[in-house]
Amino acid sequence: MFGGGDPVVPNLVAADITITGNDITRPLTDRGVWGVKNLLELKSAKRVLIQGNVMHNNWSDAQVGYGLLIKSVNQDGGCPSCGTTDVTVVGNVLKNSGAGVNIAGHPEVSPVVVAARITLVDNLIDSLNVGLYSGPGVPLQLLEQATDVMINHNTFTRGTGNTIMLDGVPMVRLSILATAFAESGYGVRGSGTGTGTVALDAFAPGYSFTTNVDVGATCAWYPTTTVCPSSWPSAMPMASDGKPIGADMNRISTLTRSAVVAP
Repeated sequence: MFGGGDPVVPNLVAADITITGNDITRPLTDRGVWGVKNLLELKSAKRVLIQGNVMHNNWSDAQVGYGLLIKSVNQDGGCPSCGTTDVTVVGNVLKNSGAGVNIAGHPEVSPVVVAARITLVDNLIDSLNVGLYSGPGVPLQLLEQATDVMINHNTFTRGTGNTIMLDGVPMVRLSILATAFAESGYGVRGSGTGTGTVALDAFAPGYSFTTNVDVGATCAWYPTTTVCPSSWPSAMPMASDGKPIGADMNRISTLTRSAVVAP
């Protein structure tokens, strides 16, 4: 975790962080013995690269079960300069978890630098809320005014809840592009609103949602460039950048090659 209690040095924020090529996990023997929260959490950090990691073995316990949390928190109220900005998450695998990624701009009451400029590209999120890995089963949750969030060429293959959940103060400049996912509960869902464009309009006005694949969706609920096959396609259609929709699995394989994955 980066961030937490107020720093002793005024205005101090951890910066220029690289987390790459790691197996981020815990043994299943921890279940019921130790309190479990998540696999990686950013509360106050800037210029962070999370690349080529395999993150797995997480479940609902002391938190609801998201594997990766990216948010801005002024935890003790004395650090309004704290916040999480300029984070790139690329080429990772997150699997066997209660839920996937939670991005929250300003989830607590104390003043803070709102989480901004968060990019997820070429990540695979798989096997959520399966077996011992209990939780809400949501691959991606976006909350509370997160700003300049880019979700590009990702694949969310297996969840049990809504695939992309929106809630809280509306986001600023959300882009979801060339990403492949499947309806499990609903696809893109807004708390208290509905599915698809109504959720995006309510919680991310001015959004960009272009050339995504939503397996099993009702395409009339989504922007017109959405592709809605009835089952997972053997080959993805092309996005506007000339690459197949979804994560580049060859790139993920290359970037995670140095991660030693525990059984």
